[in-house]
This record gives sequence, structure tokens and C-alpha cells, in this order.
Amino acid sequence: MSSDDRLQAMVSQLRMIESYLNEIGSRESLSVRAAAEARASIEAVRAVTSSDTNDFLIPLGGGLMVQSSIARPKKVVVGIGAGITMEKDPEDAIAFVDERIKELEKGLQELGSQRLGLTKQYEATKAAINSLASGKG
Repeated sequence: MSSDDRLQAMVSQLRMIESYLNEIGSRESLSVRAAAEARASIEAVRAVTSSDTNDFLIPLGGGLMVQSSIARPKKVVVGIGAGITMEKDPEDAIAFVDERIKELEKGLQELGSQRLGLTKQYEATKAAINSLASGKG
């Protein structure tokens, strides 16, 4: 394989690694947002169950809202995946969402490890390209 062919192969590999790094960044962003939403959900359940009645503004769309009151809920409807929901006690719902957060955090750690490995591979490939290109000139 000629040095030009090796250089082209390495540049292609570098682009592929960049693509993987971008994908990992997107997944990390989604996971962070999902964890933040889950934490906000837990706080909302705690707030709703802390008093006998709660006043809310319910968005209807187009900037319209209606004010409503609800009594302290005895059950919370939890989405468990694939469009399936089930009723749980508020404490059980909080525990369920807490588990989801832990899974998201574990996934974020794994993504961070993948990002680190790919970054090292990216830097090594970039150094090899520079070395090959400077040796050629």
C-alpha cells in the first residue's frame, strides 16, 4: 500500500471517529436532558403530594392556559416503556424514576468512557496522519 493510500485510509478513519464522537455527544445530551426531566418529575410528584389541594396552570397551546386545582393524588400514572403505563403509589413512582436516573447516569459514564477511548484514538490517528504527511513532503 502506497503512502498516499495509507494517508487516505487514515483520513477516512479520522472522519469516522469524528462521526462517532459526534454521535456520543448527541447521546450524552439526550441522557442529560432525560435525567433532568426525571429529576423534575420527582420534584413535581413530591410537590403535588405534599398538600391536600394544588393549583396549576395547564397549558392548552397557543399561549393559552387554564387554572385548575387537583386534590392530592393517591396514584401516579407511570410510563414503563413501549407506550405502556401503570398506576403506582407516589412513593413507588419516585423510586421507579430514581432507578431510571441511575440507569441514565450509568449510561452517561459508559458514554464518557467511550468518548475518552475514541478521543485517544482520534489523537493517535491525527498524529499518524501528520507524521505521514510531513514525512512525505
